[in-house]
Amino acid sequence: MIQKMLPILCAFTLLLGFSQCTTNKNTQKANTEAPAPVQEKKTIAKTISGLKYEDNSIDFGDVEDGISLEHVFTFNNATEKEMVIESVESSCTCVKVYPQADPIAPNKSGQISIKYMPQSEGKAEGNLQDVKITVTSNLEPKQSYLYVKGKAFPRG
Repeated sequence: MIQKMLPILCAFTLLLGFSQCTTNKNTQKANTEAPAPVQEKKTIAKTISGLKYEDNSIDFGDVEDGISLEHVFTFNNATEKEMVIESVESSCTCVKVYPQADPIAPNKSGQISIKYMPQSEGKAEGNLQDVKITVTSNLEPKQSYLYVKGKAFPRG
C-alpha cells in the first residue's frame, strides 16, 4: 500500500514546493514602492576648491629608471577671488613640483609643472609609484589634489 502511495506523495510534495517558489516570486513582484532614483555619477569636471583642472591625473605607464618625464597640469581659477598657491607638496621624492609663482586672477588659467623621475628600487617586476600632490591655496577648501602614476623598471 505504501509503495503505491509513494509516487503520489512525491508528486504532491514537488507540486507543493513548486507553488511555494511561485508564490515567493509573485510576492517580490508585488512590491509597489518606486525604486530609489539613480544618482548621477558626477565626473568631477575636475573642479576642486574653486580650481577647474583640465585633468588632475597623469599615468606615465611603464617607464625605465634614469629618465625624467614632464607634465603640466593646467587649471582655471573658477572663483571671483584672486588665487594664491601657498604650497605644493609631493608624497614622493620621485616627483618634483614647480607651481606658478604669480597669483591667478579670477577666471584665468594657471599651471603646475611636474617632473617625474621613476625609481625602480632594483625591482625586476617593477615598482608601482602612485604619487599624490597636495596643492594648498588661499581658496576654500584650501587643498586640492593631483595624481601621478607610473611603474618604474630597472634599465636593461
